[in-house]
Amino acid sequence: MNETQWYCAKCDVEMVKKRIPTIFMGKIGFEQAYVCPKCGLKFLSEDVVHRSVSAKEVDAEGKLE
Repeated sequence: MNETQWYCAKCDVEMVKKRIPTIFMGKIGFEQAYVCPKCGLKFLSEDVVHRSVSAKEVDAEGKLE
């Protein structure tokens, strides 16, 4: 399967896939992101958001009950 190429809107260079530290609702982790090698802008893919961030959100909501 071919991956979509991501480009930085600011720098107009191809972004690279890299594991970055993330913090969401007090949960610390590392996720794959697209990072601009020139300016450092970072984006999480939709797949990462649905798989990882949503799971952390559900876990946090469960602790509130």
